[in-house]
Amino acid sequence: MLFLYQSNRLEQLGQLLTGMVRTLPLSDPFAPETIIVQSRGMGRWITLQLAEQAGIAANMDFVLLNGFCRRLMQKVMPDLPRKSGFSPEVLTGA
Repeated sequence: MLFLYQSNRLEQLGQLLTGMVRTLPLSDPFAPETIIVQSRGMGRWITLQLAEQAGIAANMDFVLLNGFCRRLMQKVMPDLPRKSGFSPEVLTGA
């Protein structure tokens, strides 16, 4: 299931996520909760806020939008190369 929330108030998004995690747990307790974030710092901040408000923050998978889209494309097109054509390793030939 996909929920899309946007706001210019990160505090409100943190409170909303805490409420959702409490009321809508995943059916598989070992499956990671995937959360799309704008930056790695935002993911870290959300983890700290969730831990502060709910008492724990575990098994959260914070991905950037590009990474999430790439995961979806790899599920639909399994022959897609593992690394993006724009990754630093591919661009430098390393």
